[in-house]
Parts: sequence; structure tokens; C-alpha cells
Amino acid sequence: MQTRPARAAFDIRHDDPRLRYRGAVSLERGPGWTAPWRLPRAEAALYLPEGGLGRAAMPSGVRVALRTDSASLVCRYQADPAPRLNGPGERARLDVLCDGRRATTVELETHGGDAEFRCEGLPGRMATVELWLPFYHQFRLRGLSVAAGAALEDDGPGWQPRWIHCGSSISQGRGAASPSRTWTALVARRAGWDLTSLALGASSCLEPMTARLMRDLPADLLTLCVGANVQALGSHNRDALVSALVGFVRTVREGHPTTPFVPCQVPRVEARASDWRLAHLAGHPAAAVGGGPTRRVRETTTTGKPRNPRSQPTSEISTELGTVQLSPCVRGCICSPGWLI
Repeated sequence: MQTRPARAAFDIRHDDPRLRYRGAVSLERGPGWTAPWRLPRAEAALYLPEGGLGRAAMPSGVRVALRTDSASLVCRYQADPAPRLNGPGERARLDVLCDGRRATTVELETHGGDAEFRCEGLPGRMATVELWLPFYHQFRLRGLSVAAGAALEDDGPGWQPRWIHCGSSISQGRGAASPSRTWTALVARRAGWDLTSLALGASSCLEPMTARLMRDLPADLLTLCVGANVQALGSHNRDALVSALVGFVRTVREGHPTTPFVPCQVPRVEARASDWRLAHLAGHPAAAVGGGPTRRVRETTTTGKPRNPRSQPTSEISTELGTVQLSPCVRGCICSPGWLI
């Protein structure tokens, strides 16, 4: 009995216009690959001149999106080893999501050369497929393949509130189980927000170039984690921090005069008496905006028996975009009640 030969897969180039690199600030094109960056690639050295530049090429929060009815997907890629880190290392993982639900988590090879993986069991109907890229490894997409005859289209412009977050290693994903389970990814997916993460490990020290970037990017919500590395790295003394914080916020406000701007804090740390807290440094947060409007972030208390003895009150961001609880953050780092600045 003769068997019909298997139909060849349909290959998709890394630069196919039907692929959307959501969450990327810029794209670097090389010979046969595309690498998403979370800073403008041409000016990246101006942001982190003393090192750490590679973290901007780690695509935390970046997802490659397309729509297809293929029941399988092959991804060809290159991934580099993670840098030396204090504490446990990070595993190179990539999440495949279909219509917002995680279909599988893939362990990537990180030798820097060509590699590929195959994902079976996709719905086989038109669905939005997202590849959430690794958050602590540089990644270059070589191409994708879907089943022969499968439909392929971009996932459309759509409209989701655009969320820009600036933070350090925890926001980049340190300690998260996989790319779609960093705290920023969890919040974005739950709320239906379009995340652009500017979080860089060993950073978030109120760098002026980052403020300019936040100012120039389109945004419907802005959030900022600041303080941990200011102290850990000694980037500012108490007096310099006041000026740096006010200057950062006012620079961002040049491009976003009315966009909600939320500072993120760690409740069990912020509750301690300290003259380094935002309230002590800047007085009423309106001072940082030159007297502009502020709004309180509402707090609710979790009910029932806590699943974790270290559980903290659940915080919510309440803006025109809706209310989202911010409890599923990595290592108990949740956004506490604060002010929109």
C-alpha cells in the first residue's frame, strides 16, 4: 500500500510582517534573525554605559504574536547563557500561549547556536498564539513553521491599555517560574493590558534616559519600582534622591501630563519607620508633579485563611482602566497602597 508523502511545513521568516513583537521597544536585525530589545538599540549604550547593557536585550515581557489555525508550531531560535547572578541561576524558558492560556513551557538550549523546539496540541482553529520570550537570556528568533496549508495572519492592532513599567530585577522576572508568570506578566494578562517592561536588573536608579524613554512611549498607565537599588547600589544619597525622583517624574510628565502614574512599594518594608520613604522625602506626592492631581490607590484586605503566613493585604490599582488586584507578585513583592504621582 502506498502512503502519501507528508506535506511540507510552511516556514515563516523572523521578519515576516505578520509576526508582532509586542512589548519590544526596538528590533535588531541580523543575518537570519531578529532580536527584540527593551531600549532603543541604536542608543542602548547611552542608557547603561557602565555595564549591564545585555539586560536590555533580555526580552522580559516581550511576546511574538500571530494568529493561525495550525495544530503545531516549530520555533527556530538562538539563546545565550544567562549572566553570572548573585544567588540561584535562572533557567531559560519560553511559554507558548493560545488565546491567553498557557499551552506549554519549553526549556531552551542556551549555547548561542541554532536550536529549535516543536509544540504540538495547539487548538487547530484560528487562535492567537503568543511566544513569551525568556526574561534573563538574550534571544534571537530565526523563524517559525506551521502546518502546511494552515492559515496565518497577524493578530491585528486591537486595542489594549498600554502599560509601561520601570523596575529592577524582581520586575524583570528574577525568581519567576516562567516568562508569562513574572509578576508584571500576571498582572498584564489578568487586566488585559499591553505590557512594555523597562525593568532591568541592577538598575531602576532614576536614570534620566529611562525617564525620557517613558516620556516618549505611548502609555495609558505608568508604574515605577524605585528604592531597592538606590540603596543597594548607593546611587543616590538622601538629598540627591529627592531631586532625582522629582526630575524623573517631571520628565515623564512632559509626555504624559494626565496618565496614571503609580509608584510600587513593598508593604512589609515600607511599614518600617524610615526617613527614606517617599512620604518623608517629597512630602505630599503632588509636590513631585508641581501641584498636579494625585489619587489614592485603594487597599482591601484578603479574607479567609491566608495560604501563605507571609501574606500581605491585597492592593489594587483603581484607575479609569479598571481595578486590578496586585497580589500574585514574585517573592511577596506586591504594590502597596500609595499615590498616583
